Amino acid sequence: MNPEDILKQHIEGKQPVADGKLLAATGLITANRAKELVDASMLLAKTTQISAELLAKTTEASAELLAKTTEASAAQLSKSNEISAELLAKTTEASAELLAKTTQESAEQLSQSNEISADRLAETTKGSVKQMERLTAAVIAVGVIQIVIILITFFITLNLE
Repeated sequence: MNPEDILKQHIEGKQPVADGKLLAATGLITANRAKELVDASMLLAKTTQISAELLAKTTEASAELLAKTTEASAAQLSKSNEISAELLAKTTEASAELLAKTTQESAEQLSQSNEISADRLAETTKGSVKQMERLTAAVIAVGVIQIVIILITFFITLNLE
C-alpha cells in the first residue's frame, strides 16, 4: 500500500493504522514533496539561465547590427565626400557652384537615409527588448507559479501531519 493510501485511510477512519506506519507514510510523502520542490527549483534555475543567455544573444545581435549599420553609413559618407572633393578640384567656378548644390542635396539625402536607418535600428532594438521583456516576464511568472504550487503542496503536507 502506498503512503498516500495509508494516510487517506487513516484520515477517513476506514482502517486503524499504527503510529509508526502513519509516521513513516507522512515522512515519505514529505520527502517526495521536498524532491518535487528541488526539481522545480532546478527547472526554474535552468529556465532563468536560458532566458539570460537568450537576452545576451539578442543584445549582442543588436549591437552587431548597430556596428554594421554605422560602419556602412560611415563608408558611404566617406566615399561620397571623396567623390565630391575630386569633382570640385576638376571644375571651374561655375562647376563649383553646381557641385556645392549637388553636395548639399547628397548630404540631405544621406542625412535622411541615416535617419531612416537609425529609426529602423531603433525599432528593431525596441522590438528585441520588448520581446525579451515579455519572455522574461513569462519565465518569471511560470517560476512564481511553480514555487506557489510547491509551497501550497508543502504547507498542505505540513498541515496533514
